[in-house]
Amino acid sequence: MVARRLASVLVLGALVLASGAEAQVKGYRWVDDEGTVHYASRRDQVPERYRSQLGAPKPGDPPAPRLAPRVSGRASVPTGCILRLRGTERARGSSFSFATCDACRKALRELRGEDARRGECFASAIADELGKGRR
Repeated sequence: MVARRLASVLVLGALVLASGAEAQVKGYRWVDDEGTVHYASRRDQVPERYRSQLGAPKPGDPPAPRLAPRVSGRASVPTGCILRLRGTERARGSSFSFATCDACRKALRELRGEDARRGECFASAIADELGKGRR
């Protein structure tokens, strides 16, 4: 009796796992020129030259996301400078924002020891970064 119940539970578990795996296979599959199989969740994520392998779009497919064009039509202009210590990117307080690159380079010259060796300044156009750790 116990063995029969255990067998029933195992079969039921296998069916649940199989149906879950089948539900996760939604998406697109293509093979590149080297024979490597790739998967994507959206049609627009498949490179254009391999989309012929996908067949016609399905009626329920979500539309490709539309990206708004830049208003100015040109690249962003740096609005500040960030001082970063290489090798500590994930640690809090490992980067500092400055209003100008001159201020960043001045702070870089004031670093000592290991921080001086790992420090670097780079221009940034990311407005959200400015103001965090500003000096």
